[in-house]
Formats: sequence, structure tokens, C-alpha cells
Amino acid sequence: MRRQGLHLDQAPPLHLPLRFFLTAPLFAVAAGLVLLWRGSALLQTTWSPHTVALTHLLTLGFISMVMCGALYQIVPVLVGSAVPRLRLAAVVHGGLCVGVPALAGGLLSGWQWLLPVALAALGIAWAVFLGQLTLALARAPSVTVTVASIAVAASSLLLAVSLGLLFAWELVYGWLPPDRATLTAVHLYLALGGWVGTLITGVGYALIPMFYLSTPFPRGIAWLVLACQGLMLLTGPLLAWVAPSRWWHLLPLGLAALAVTVFTGMVWRMLHARRRRISDATLRFWQVGMLALPLALAALAVHVLGQLPRWSLVFGTLYLLGFAGAAINGMLYKIVPFLVWLHRFSRHAGSAEMPLLKDIIAPRHMQWQWRAYALMLVLATAAAGSGLDVLARLAGLALVVAFGALALLLFRAARMKLPPAARTPARDRAGETAPPGAR
Repeated sequence: MRRQGLHLDQAPPLHLPLRFFLTAPLFAVAAGLVLLWRGSALLQTTWSPHTVALTHLLTLGFISMVMCGALYQIVPVLVGSAVPRLRLAAVVHGGLCVGVPALAGGLLSGWQWLLPVALAALGIAWAVFLGQLTLALARAPSVTVTVASIAVAASSLLLAVSLGLLFAWELVYGWLPPDRATLTAVHLYLALGGWVGTLITGVGYALIPMFYLSTPFPRGIAWLVLACQGLMLLTGPLLAWVAPSRWWHLLPLGLAALAVTVFTGMVWRMLHARRRRISDATLRFWQVGMLALPLALAALAVHVLGQLPRWSLVFGTLYLLGFAGAAINGMLYKIVPFLVWLHRFSRHAGSAEMPLLKDIIAPRHMQWQWRAYALMLVLATAAAGSGLDVLARLAGLALVVAFGALALLLFRAARMKLPPAARTPARDRAGETAPPGAR
């Protein structure tokens, strides 16, 4: 797999991805507050408007917010073409910041006047983002597995957003779908399996070797995973329409199981054989994600084949918080310190008291936040499986603490600046200044 170096003149301005990264954890905090407020009432059925609001605070507010910011940053590097009209990223960020609270607020309060606001804001935000991403992908000099994965994820996002806006339109203006349950199943296939799953795996092919100094992800295996994901995204929605019997879900579930088994197995192997043997919180986040993903798929299989609705809540918890949330949290701890160092400190290399990457976010702080996250995941999974109110409210409190700590650490990292004394070049005392991360 081809690697490209990231140079300062290639990267977008620091404030562009940071506005997404710093905002995203606040929506997860809001989700925790909603869970703390409503408790087990949110864990009875996935059809409840309050449960839908909680879900979208996580999927649109946290997960998609980070993924948009990350794509603005890494597409020029991994795809090899610039994202056009970068200033429009402010429109995307603003649309999400207005649309997600309006959607959640309308569903939680019953104030339907908020839903047209959400429709307009989210429609504009996603139209701009998908337009920029499509142009960048169309200009890619070659089609790598990462480029193809991002294209599949973008296509899934387009269809999932279209269905989501249609659901919101129905709530406001009325609409009689032929089969609401089938449309919802298609929406979930595309949003969770296509947008979230395919994008995380596709970006992971490149970022895991870069972050952890592991061997490259084998190209043939990566294409096999993508092929299984693509076939799952085709057969799942199609069979939901033409063969609504639960047994027909065995085909897309089997394809998903093959993709998950191959991907997680290869990631575990790569992490075990990494050249940098240091174990830190970022590594543990990835390990949690690679454990949660197959468990989430098993919970989904129990729900579909056994017709046990509570297991759909277990699946959603393990997939959104255990897999996607953990992988994204771990990547933020790698991406944000690097971007801050690149934009703020790299020009002062050789200066006295030059900060290292570990100085931007202290490893011990990451470790404490990881422990809060792990506790939150255990409580949330137990609450989803049992429906106990006390566990649900404790999970909400833990969600607030874990993501509040993440927001605080990222905010402090973004504000870090070089001390005035460090801007004076250091005279030779013990040789050259150590590069970032060397100490």
C-alpha cells in the first residue's frame, strides 16, 4: 500500500479539523445527559423518538462529526487529491452543529418546529460535504483500497442521509411509506455498515501501520474485506425488500461475519507484531474496538434470528460505543497531538524546551480517560441487556465523564502554544534536539 508523507503545505489549516474534533465529544456528553435524565425509558425499544434522539446524538453528533473532520485532513494524503473549497467546511460544521441539536431536541420535546430546522441544516451540510468529497475522489490519481472504501462509505452516506431526511419529513409533513420497518432496516444497513463500518476499516488500512509502526495491511486481504462489505451492502437492503423473512438475513450476516473476522484478526496480528512495543491508551482503544466489533455482530445475529428486540440495543451499544467510539477515541489521541505539533511547533524544531507529542496530551491523562471509557462501555452494555434503570443512569453519568474528559484533553491540546523562551534556538548542549516522541 502506498504511503505518502504529510507536509505542512499539504495540510489544511489547523482550525479546520480541530473545529470538528473539539465539538464532537460535546454531543456524546449530551447523549450521556439524555440517558442520565431518561434512564431505562430509552432502553425499551429502538422505535422510541427519545431513543432515536440518543442514537443520532452519537451517530451524527459524535461519530460523523469526527469522521468529517478526519476526512478533510487525510483525504489529500491518502487519496492524493485536494478537497476543493475548504472554506465550505465551516458550512458543514455549522450545519451539523445546528441540525443535530434541532433533530434531537425535536424528538425529545415533541416541538415539531425544530424538525424543519434540522432538515434544512443537515441537508445543506451533507450536500456540501458529499459534493466536496465526490470531487476529491474523482480526481484521485489511482484507486487504492482506501480510496475505494471511502467511495463506498460516501455512497452509503448519501443514501442513508436521504432516507433519514425522508423520515424527518414524514414526521413534519406526513408521508405514507409502503413499509416503514423495511426502510428503517435499509437506513441502518447503509448508515452503520456502509458509512461507519466501511470508512473506519478503509482508513484503518493506512492509519494503523502509520500510528503503530506495524507491517502494512495486506492489500489482497483488504480488498477481500471491502468486497464482503460491498456485497453485504447490496444484498442486505435488497433482501429486506424482496424477502422480509428473517432467515434471508443469513446471507448479509455471513458476509459481515467474514469481513469482521478477517479484519479484526489481521488488526490483532498487526498490533501484536508492531515494531514500537509501547502499550498506551490509544492501543487499548483499538483493542477494545476489535473485541467489541465481533461481539456486536453476534448480538445482531441473536436479535435477527431469535427475534429478541433487546439484543438490538446490545448491538447498537457495542457497535456505536464499543467499536466506532473506541476506534475514533483512540485515533483522536494520535491525530490531534500530531496536528498541533505539526502546525504550531515543527517550525521551531531545534529550539530549547521543544515539546514532544507526549507533552501535548500526557499519557497518564489518556490512561485515566480510557478507564472511564471502559467502565462506561461495561455499564452501557449491561444496561442495554438488562433494561435496569439504575444501570442506565450510571451509564449516562459515565458517558458524561468519559467524553467530558476527552473534550477537556483535546481542548487543552488545541490551546497549547510554544513558551516564549522556547522560541530561541538552543545552543549545543547535548547534541541535537530529540525528535517528537523520542523521549
